[in-house]
Amino acid sequence: MLKSTDMIDIQYKQGICTLGVVEAFPDDEGEYECKAVNEEGTDTTSCFLTVADEVLTKSPLVGSPTPGSPRAMHKQPMFPSAVGEEKGPLFVRHLESKSIRDGSKLILECEVTGNPQPETIWIHNEKEIVETQFLRIEESNGRHTLIINEVYPEDAGSYICEAFNVIGESASSSSVHVQAAEPSGLPEFMSFPRSATVEEGAPVTFSCELRTENCTVTWLKDGRALKDTDRYRISYSQNSSRFEILKVTAGDEGHFICLATGAKGETKASFSLGVKSKDKKL
Repeated sequence: MLKSTDMIDIQYKQGICTLGVVEAFPDDEGEYECKAVNEEGTDTTSCFLTVADEVLTKSPLVGSPTPGSPRAMHKQPMFPSAVGEEKGPLFVRHLESKSIRDGSKLILECEVTGNPQPETIWIHNEKEIVETQFLRIEESNGRHTLIINEVYPEDAGSYICEAFNVIGESASSSSVHVQAAEPSGLPEFMSFPRSATVEEGAPVTFSCELRTENCTVTWLKDGRALKDTDRYRISYSQNSSRFEILKVTAGDEGHFICLATGAKGETKASFSLGVKSKDKKL
């Protein structure tokens, strides 16, 4: 899966997805696929990129970009123009995980900065959220709010707010647990891991506490269970657990899951880590 970097620019706005390669090399040659997912299903489209030899430097791909090409879109983004120094999205206030009763009102809030002002989308369980008469999305001066007037069990799961502008992208994630009238017997979190943004090279600690006894806790990133290493420290004590990164690198940025497993099943808590990388404009 591709992500925006100094050499790759991925943007999404008003239903239009673009991928721009700032400077193409032979290693970039191959098939590219764009996959769209919503509650109705999935669809994909693909194309093949051929990188010409140096002898073909008279090609329009070299020099001034052809209007409408990915390079042209990279130089002339669809986002509003920045006034002053350009900065990528930075979450100064992350989403917080919540456990609420069935039928209650849910409010999720976060705050993001950037120049130009980042665009945002909300995602629930890997599907983009669309406003309805029961769910609304608000934005004011960088503060983004998602409101569900009355939650049901199907509203439980992971929630992500993704922010992006011409410089880059960032995200904040959380989990919502909906308490049913009758106890399910599944592991229940008393406190959730909290998303964070830290400087590259700094330490960071995430922790959780469970109300349910005799559970095992597993920390995951990108679907892989994390273990103690020279940079990672994972500890357990009775009904709580801590995950520490002693020295954060840019590669640690992304979404994590704290998985609690008990006798009757498992419960997940999502959170994210943003990294103020030295080579990013933040």
